[in-house]
Amino acid sequence: MRTLVLSLSLLMLAACGREPAPEATVEAPAADPAAVAAELDALLAEWHESELKANPIFATALGDLRYNDQLPDFLSAEYRAESEARERDFLARVQKLDREALTGQARLSRDVFVSDRELSLEGNTFPGWMLPVNQFGNYGSFFAQLGSGQSLQPFTEVKHYDDFLARIARFPVLNDSAIANLRAGIAAGVVQPKPVVEKSIPQFAAHIVAKPEDSVFWGPIKAMPESFSAEDRERLTADYRAAITDTLVPAYTAMRDFLRDEYLPAARKGVGQMHLPQGKAWYAYNVRTNTTTDLSPEQIHQFGLDEVARILAEMNGVREQVGFEGDLKAFFKHLQTDDRFYFKTEDEAVQAYRDVQQKINPLLPKLFDIFPKADYEVRPVEAFRAESHAGASYQPPTPDGSRPGVFYLNTFNLKAQPNFLVETLSIHEASPGHHFQISIQQEVESLPAFRRLVVTPLMPKAGRCTPSRWARSWACSPIPTSGTAA
Repeated sequence: MRTLVLSLSLLMLAACGREPAPEATVEAPAADPAAVAAELDALLAEWHESELKANPIFATALGDLRYNDQLPDFLSAEYRAESEARERDFLARVQKLDREALTGQARLSRDVFVSDRELSLEGNTFPGWMLPVNQFGNYGSFFAQLGSGQSLQPFTEVKHYDDFLARIARFPVLNDSAIANLRAGIAAGVVQPKPVVEKSIPQFAAHIVAKPEDSVFWGPIKAMPESFSAEDRERLTADYRAAITDTLVPAYTAMRDFLRDEYLPAARKGVGQMHLPQGKAWYAYNVRTNTTTDLSPEQIHQFGLDEVARILAEMNGVREQVGFEGDLKAFFKHLQTDDRFYFKTEDEAVQAYRDVQQKINPLLPKLFDIFPKADYEVRPVEAFRAESHAGASYQPPTPDGSRPGVFYLNTFNLKAQPNFLVETLSIHEASPGHHFQISIQQEVESLPAFRRLVVTPLMPKAGRCTPSRWARSWACSPIPTSGTAA
């Protein structure tokens, strides 16, 4: 027994002195590229659907009428919180995917989406929600466009009319939130410049009418399809009369009075964004979101100065070419004052652009072999927003081409629309310019919706635009996009 115990003890001691056998290392299996790409596609599709639910007007703009009767309070704190939570959730989920397993357009979509979400979340540090109104674009003017029957909201079925009545019923909620946000801005020193407020007031005042028949919102009633039954026609006429009188006019009056009596006295004198709290950082952020570069505002400003010098030199060359006697300043004065360079009426100006549309369209096949499904229309900017709107702008069609694009020409000041710019402005704003750029992009079905459907949500959650969606928006405050015209 002693011998056995001693032998076992020696064996145990020998075992303790040996190095333990190395554990087998098990490498994690490489991610399946196809599976990761499929998961990314599903996440991005889910994101797009969440965007449509969160912003029903975005859905309407795309021709998706599932939420056509809804108007969330885009300007409320609750909506902003929900939007931020949604962005953080999707950002985290996309970032969990193995980027190295993605290639080509899938990796690019992943990177663009992540960049968009990060920039948008960064923007929450700036109180853009305190500036829901500006002279170039505001929810009041945009809602009037919707309700005119000449814009994104369809009015071809009885249900469409009832849908917009439901949106009208929600308008005072949005209006009250806008006033509350503007008041918060007064308290925080985040206010618009006086000239901006002065130009915004008439845009709300334009919809304060004595008779419903004088309202822009009466347009759908005047254009009501004859196919509607007599009962529906009578009901809808009465409902729209009441909605305009009892809901819209009081809401527009409340905002007009608030801007005039309370907000204008508190508006700032300095125009630049530097006059706002965190103004310089805020401006630099806007530069990054709108250019997707790391260039500083100073660098971009210098680039602009250099371009102005280059263009002035080319203009001087034109002056010499046409044999004008006098310097460049005198040449500009000549172009500004000679009546032969300007249209006499709005109809004449609009027709000139329609004529050049017919001139340009047949020439496009010489340069392009891919064309949008939809054509575009030329329209004057509506009177209620023309005074403060850009000289020209473009509204995209629906992706399926069922609604045409619109080239808006501002005819408020015909002296700002010289006839020698007709071809270049048309080529820029319409075909092939923005019309080809946006319409064709919308039709690239191999791309995820967030990259191709560039009709920006028309009431952004916090008054900002992220790069992939920035294209044509009325309300990317605090710096409005010239927009649709840039």
